[in-house]
Amino acid sequence: MLKNYLKIALRNLWKHKLFSGINIFGLGAAIGASLLLMLTALQQFSFDRFHQNGDHIYRAYLESYRSRGLERGANMPTPLQPILEEEITGLEHAIRWRGGRAVVEYEGERYQTGIRYTDPAFFQLFSFQLLEGDPARVLAGPNSLVLSESEAVKFFGATAGIVGRELKVITGGIPKILQVTGVVEDQPYNSSLNYEMITRYENAPDYQEGKDNWNNFNHALFLQLKEGQNPQEVEQQLAAITQKYFSNDIERIEQEGASAPDGGPVLRLKLQPMHELHFDRDVSGDGMSRAFPIGLLIGAFFILGIACINFVNLTMGSSMTRAREVGVRKVLGATRRQLAGQFWGEALLVTGLALVLGLAVSQFLLPDFNRLFRTEIELNHPHLFLSIGLILIGIGLLGGGYPALVLSRFQAAAVLKGNMQGPRPGRLRNLLVLAQFAISVLLISCTIIIGQQLQYLRHKPLGFNKEEVVSIPLPPGLDAPQVLERLRNELAPNPRVKSISAGYNNFGLGMDGSTYTSIISFTQNEKEYYTH
Repeated sequence: MLKNYLKIALRNLWKHKLFSGINIFGLGAAIGASLLLMLTALQQFSFDRFHQNGDHIYRAYLESYRSRGLERGANMPTPLQPILEEEITGLEHAIRWRGGRAVVEYEGERYQTGIRYTDPAFFQLFSFQLLEGDPARVLAGPNSLVLSESEAVKFFGATAGIVGRELKVITGGIPKILQVTGVVEDQPYNSSLNYEMITRYENAPDYQEGKDNWNNFNHALFLQLKEGQNPQEVEQQLAAITQKYFSNDIERIEQEGASAPDGGPVLRLKLQPMHELHFDRDVSGDGMSRAFPIGLLIGAFFILGIACINFVNLTMGSSMTRAREVGVRKVLGATRRQLAGQFWGEALLVTGLALVLGLAVSQFLLPDFNRLFRTEIELNHPHLFLSIGLILIGIGLLGGGYPALVLSRFQAAAVLKGNMQGPRPGRLRNLLVLAQFAISVLLISCTIIIGQQLQYLRHKPLGFNKEEVVSIPLPPGLDAPQVLERLRNELAPNPRVKSISAGYNNFGLGMDGSTYTSIISFTQNEKEYYTH
């Protein structure tokens, strides 16, 4: 029976080539575009969820109630980490994480690269895959250095057999000989932590001066709680540590006249789950807005909705031409259930063919899509097959619903006599066309608004002529004032140079190449002002 149904379905598709082609190609294009949008959204929601201990990893942050309002910050003082490991029960690991820039000298060449400073338990806490080295020992030595896969290839041309090699690393003008103890895979796209080289936190250029300084807030602090440990209980312990070790900060805040709305402490040390980092806009200030992936999912849903409505309308328009076929099959003994199954099967077949076409379209557009939107999505996401199944069943059931439920009710005698009185689909079709038109207008409007916003970002005056400003980054280890003076002496006579200036940060970038914002303060007329 199924074989006969398949033959009938294929025969009908071939008989109505134009109708079938419009359905399949229209659905295929919509499915292809929707899959790309859905995969991008799912990738955004997957950030930092690949760590095996992810449910037990938290970032510590400070919440302070100031006279100017509530502030949150993730930078911590250097002495805090060893105190937490000593005084917090239920804590598996606590590691510091700090970024910076370095110059690497190797075989007579100098390379600029990023460097990260952390503690020995880093690879036990996070699930970054080591190609060389033991997670428990790779950062055990004071001069340990772990290279990313890309950096290992850049310096040594390979990732294997390089453990024990040495590199001269200059940070803050201080050269050190570090020994390669491991190689780690490049961080995945959906990781909030990035790295080129990783070394011990003690190798940071200002570590010795700041290791006991509670006013030196310069790194993030990640905690892994023990299995079954309640984070609220840990936060209660953190409250006691805050009162004990941050007393000077608390006193300064209270002198401003600040108070917490709930009457509690004005300074609180709290925990933020690891998987929330990517969408965090309160603590770090540079997180991704949740509206972006949600908007992609809504857009994918609307695109599929338009295609599905078009499919249903075309199916309704051609269904009445098959009324005589229904009558003949009923005379031959076909039941209503069998007829409904046949129509739904045909709709599922069309949807399945469109789905195959949509996957091909997605695969074809994927390289350009990744390049345009700077993503790294692939058609192997764990939720992809679930999405495909839902699309197949949803569109198939909707598209085959009208002929399956309505045509199968026709009386054979009335159909064959030509005086069939069936329900007219006009009202439903008008409603679907109206919905299709409304969704189309919404999508077109959103596209125009996004295009105008992009044009605004591209052409908004920046306050300087970017075509006439040259930024020259200086590698670490140079005497910046001396370099600036030499540049001024050399370039001042040049009529093409209007002026020369210097700054610690580049336009929109921090000293370590990040986009983190910071607040600075100054006092004027006995009043304190704060700005970015």
